[in-house]
Amino acid sequence: MTKGFIVSPQGYILIRKPDHPMASKEGYVMEHRLVMAEHLGRPLTRDEVVHHRNAIPNDNRIENLVLMEKRHHDHLPKRRPKPRPIICPHCEGTIMVSARALYVVSS
Repeated sequence: MTKGFIVSPQGYILIRKPDHPMASKEGYVMEHRLVMAEHLGRPLTRDEVVHHRNAIPNDNRIENLVLMEKRHHDHLPKRRPKPRPIICPHCEGTIMVSARALYVVSS
């Protein structure tokens, strides 16, 4: 049995609502778009984008969401994820993993 939602590889929550006017062909609607549509009392258009102020894709509180036109959203600077440390199981060195690079910080 399914929970009625999935999480995309990018971290967005998609809710199963096959009959919703904003649903994809697969029957899912991005939760942040549902939250904004409910707040506005209408479905969103294809040209409207819901931006996460804090860049956390599953933080769908209305105070974290901003409605804007796609053309404006496309010009926003892209935030890069902060590098996250992991420990190498072989040398026990700290490895920093980021979207752009993988490098050993210390051994």
